[in-house]
Amino acid sequence: MSTLLASAASNRLEALARRLFAGLLVLSFLEAVSNQFAQREYFNMASDVALAAMAIAVAGVAVSAWGPKSRNNFWLWAYACSSLSAILFLPIMKIGEFPGGSEFEPWVWWTVGTAAISAGITDKRIAYTVFLPVICITWFFIHLFMVGGEQAWLSGLKNVLYVFLLAGGTIGLIVLARDWARGVDSASSNLISSHIEKAKSEAVEKEEQLIDSLIHDSVLHTFITSANAKSNAEKKASAKLASYSIAKLQQLERVDQQVGSVTVLGLFQAIKNAARAMDESVEVELKAGGLDRITVEVGQALTEATLQAVDNAISHSNATKIAVTLDSQVNSEIEIQVVDNGIGFRPQRLSEDRLGIRISILAKMEIIGGKADVVSSPKAGTSVTLRWPK
Repeated sequence: MSTLLASAASNRLEALARRLFAGLLVLSFLEAVSNQFAQREYFNMASDVALAAMAIAVAGVAVSAWGPKSRNNFWLWAYACSSLSAILFLPIMKIGEFPGGSEFEPWVWWTVGTAAISAGITDKRIAYTVFLPVICITWFFIHLFMVGGEQAWLSGLKNVLYVFLLAGGTIGLIVLARDWARGVDSASSNLISSHIEKAKSEAVEKEEQLIDSLIHDSVLHTFITSANAKSNAEKKASAKLASYSIAKLQQLERVDQQVGSVTVLGLFQAIKNAARAMDESVEVELKAGGLDRITVEVGQALTEATLQAVDNAISHSNATKIAVTLDSQVNSEIEIQVVDNGIGFRPQRLSEDRLGIRISILAKMEIIGGKADVVSSPKAGTSVTLRWPK
C-alpha cells in the first residue's frame, strides 16, 4: 500500500497549527506596529522599511495558512528572517538615546518570540537547534551593545530567557503533537493495509471456491451420471453433459493460467467485507458482480481507493450514514460509489496536503486508466465515484 494512503491526522494538525499561529501572529504584529508608531522619534526610515518587510511576510503567512498551499514554508521563514535582520540592524535604525535605559523595549522586541515560533512551525530541525538560539543570542548582544551597563545584562538576560522558554516550549508542544499525529496516521495506515490484505486473500479464497464448485457441480456430476446411464436417452444426455464439462474444464484451465487476476464478483465481496470490518454501520449494496476477470493490480487499486474513501467518511465527515454501492455490468465498466451525509467540503478548494484524496483516490484511479469523481459541498455530504472500463 502507498505510504501516503493515510496521513489525515498529520494534515489536519498541520493546517490547524498554521492557522492558529497565523491568527496569533497578526495580533502580535499589530502590537509591534503600534509600538513602532509610538517610538518613531527614536528610529530613522530604515525602521519603516523593516516594518514594511515584516508586514508583507505576515500577510503572506496569513494568506498561505488559509490557502490551498497551506504547507508552504516560504512566508514563515521570510517573517523569521526579517525579524532577525531587524534585530541585527537595530543599531543602524536607532536615533539618539533610548528613554528609560535598559527598561526601554524597541518595537522589534515584539517580533522575536513569534519569529522563533514561525521557524518552528516549518517542522525543520534547524528551527529549534539553530534559529531559536541564534535569535535569542543576537537579541541579547544587540540589546547589551545599545544600552550598556550592568542593568543591560540583567534586562537582556531576562528577555532572552522569556523568549527561549516561551518559544521553545511552544515548539516543543508542536513537535510532540506532530509525533502523536504521525502515530495516529501510522496506526490508521496499518489498519487500512490489513483490510486490503484481507480483501485480497478473500478474493483469492473466492476464486478457489468457484473452482471447487466447478469441479464438484459439473465434472463429478458428469462422472456419476455416465456411470449410471443405462438407456440410450440417458447415454445421449450423459454425452451432452460430458461435452459441457469438457468446456468447463477448458475454462478452468484458462482460469489457472490467469494467476494475476481475480473476478469482479470476488473483488466486490472482498471490498464489502473490508468496508464492513472498518465500521459495521457502513451500508454496502452489491448490485452486480459477474465472473469477468481483472488484474490483481487493478483490483488492489480499486480496493485501496474505495477503502480510502470509506476511511475519509468515517474519520472526517461526521456522517450518520455511509453507503457503498458496487456495480458492474458484463463487458461494461466497474462503478463503485461511496456516499455519506456528513459535513462535506469544497473540492475546488482542496489543498495540496489532502493526500488521502489526491494520491490515494484520484491519482490511483488515473494510474490504472480509471476515473474518480468527488462531488461535495458544505453541509451536503460527499459522493466519491470510482469508474474503471473493462
